[in-house]
Amino acid sequence: MCLSLMRDLPHVDEECIEIEFLEQEVKTCANILRILSQELYHVHSSKIDQNLSKVLKEIVSEKRLLYWSKVSNFQHNCNFDVLHVTLNTEMSDALGWW
Repeated sequence: MCLSLMRDLPHVDEECIEIEFLEQEVKTCANILRILSQELYHVHSSKIDQNLSKVLKEIVSEKRLLYWSKVSNFQHNCNFDVLHVTLNTEMSDALGWW
């Protein structure tokens, strides 16, 4: 489930990457962050699944929260207003859960 958090967004090239793809990737990562934050809030630390604990440690060690927090402030040099709104809204909301 957390694999999307471990990948960087592809570089936006008007010919290759469609805005809808980037929007969906950002929404997916935002939803993953929401699920993780709810799990961490509701489950006592001693009862967190070992596999989830490993994934969380990897997210921290790879500085993926830092990466996604920068994505929330992302502005592309092309005028993709829809993407900019999606990035700011979705990731800011998700990071607010953390």
